[in-house]
Amino acid sequence: MKIELNAAKENPNNLNSPFYIGDSNVTIGQKFSIQCLARPPIEWHKDDQPIQMHFIRHSREDYNYVQNDKSMDGNRLVESSLSVKHALKRHSGKYKCNVHHGNFHMLYVHELQREVKPSHFEVIDEDDDHDES
Repeated sequence: MKIELNAAKENPNNLNSPFYIGDSNVTIGQKFSIQCLARPPIEWHKDDQPIQMHFIRHSREDYNYVQNDKSMDGNRLVESSLSVKHALKRHSGKYKCNVHHGNFHMLYVHELQREVKPSHFEVIDEDDDHDES
């Protein structure tokens, strides 16, 4: 599993902008996780649609959600994590933990690449099949 930092569209030194870290490319069936560090309010969205916390808490959706309060240089920040045990193609998309900012985390879910093995074949020289007698 490869962890990548997504470049923020906003100033990375701005504590008001969410900072994301997590998986960016996974295959179907793999676990993935996305974390953000941001000021409240925290509300996860995928493709600009809210991920309903009610469904997450009551296991009616694939997402697992964890949130912790932190204090950094006197500023209240929230560390939030969103994860899925078995990625599906529908999990691909743009994730945000705070919709008041333009930066986001992109997740791509790919189908498992099958290794294509060349088939065994023989090269037959047509000249060898002719009888010269």
